[in-house]
Amino acid sequence: MRQTFLLLLFITLPISVVLWFVNAFVSSTIGGSVIEPSRWLSATLLPVIVAWWGLRKKSLSFSGAVCGGERNWVQVMCNGGVASLIAWFYIVDCGCGENPVDLIYSYRCSWLSVAVLGL
Repeated sequence: MRQTFLLLLFITLPISVVLWFVNAFVSSTIGGSVIEPSRWLSATLLPVIVAWWGLRKKSLSFSGAVCGGERNWVQVMCNGGVASLIAWFYIVDCGCGENPVDLIYSYRCSWLSVAVLGL
């Protein structure tokens, strides 16, 4: 268990550092705010841990539907695809920042953010 966690940490730590460097470079170029490295690490490490935990408990399979209401990877990708598409629309339309839900001044951005949270 501990060796697997360390392996996941060694995989996700360089990925999060590279993403942080890219964010720092782009933010310094366009004048945005830099996201903290701990936030990048948690954003890359936590989903990997959750996926690993699901695969270890055999509640997520790679092929075919399993009895008992468990989903395979195709169903997971189809369900997450709509949220990913709306999140992409949000990034293109509103930018990569955190905006409050304000239906008066940023109507479209507010509805896109609520739609991602609702899916």
